[in-house]
Amino acid sequence: MKRLLVCFFILGGILLAKAQDATITALNYATLEKKFEKSNLAIEDEKDKIKPKTWSDRGEMFQDIAEVNTQFLRLGMSSAEAKLYMKEPLEVKTEESGGIVRQTYVYERINLIFENDVLSSWKETKVIHPDPLPMALEAYKKALELDVKGGNFNKSILENIERLKKQLENSAILAFTTGDYAKALACFQCILDCSTTEVYDNFIDTVIIYNA
Repeated sequence: MKRLLVCFFILGGILLAKAQDATITALNYATLEKKFEKSNLAIEDEKDKIKPKTWSDRGEMFQDIAEVNTQFLRLGMSSAEAKLYMKEPLEVKTEESGGIVRQTYVYERINLIFENDVLSSWKETKVIHPDPLPMALEAYKKALELDVKGGNFNKSILENIERLKKQLENSAILAFTTGDYAKALACFQCILDCSTTEVYDNFIDTVIIYNA
């Protein structure tokens, strides 16, 4: 009995943590909208636009913008798992064809598509920026260009670009899965562009070249 109670408490804690994570998502969207506006002003300011940190921060912001609606999602998850993070949808649209039950979970900023209760794709319906990941790379390039002292931002930017490459790969896979081959190719090409930055020292990513 005690073991059963402990299991219930552990499960309750996990569910509570996941519910709190979903709340954080909603807060992040509004916060990132404000950061986006502030960053746009900063890159127009005569003093701020020549600071490497202005552009490094902008790159990180764009990476966060890219994940603000999707940070808890992964292809293959069940609708029950998705609802732990996203809560109940505003609407569920159901259709069946060829033995496949296709359900679209409609949320405020994103639609999740499940096939036989497995998440197969999603479509963002409200975004802060339509294509933030290439913008993140451009911001990091600018930060490196302005870092006249040399090397001050290399480590942090390398870490961020490594994360960026994973984000682009995930985006490419989703685009390929949904038949958007032009976007998939653009994502793979952007990964190759990441590897041309000075922090990689002329690294050639043959796997990504093959995928592209």
